[in-house]
Amino acid sequence: MRKVLALNCSYNGWPSPNVTWTLNGMPLNTAAYDSLTINSSTADDVNYTSMLIWLNVPDRAQGNYSCIIANIAGSIHKEFYVALKSKIDFKEFIQRSILLRI
Repeated sequence: MRKVLALNCSYNGWPSPNVTWTLNGMPLNTAAYDSLTINSSTADDVNYTSMLIWLNVPDRAQGNYSCIIANIAGSIHKEFYVALKSKIDFKEFIQRSILLRI
């Protein structure tokens, strides 16, 4: 099953802020990861959105993500914690549940 991760960071600022995404404190470089993209857009001169999209998420994608927004006025950040869970085998889950009840 294909895992997809999408994180959205909306912000506003003037002058136009720069956005940096990090994973566990390290800047994310889209060239270093397969199927990772960062798209930024603006609705007007002060409202912005940056979206991190990762298709086929590897296990190493688990951790603390930050969207850091900065301009000459200062900086702010938004944090996300991503925990990846393995797919549950429903049949095995039922069998274990039955064994535990006996």
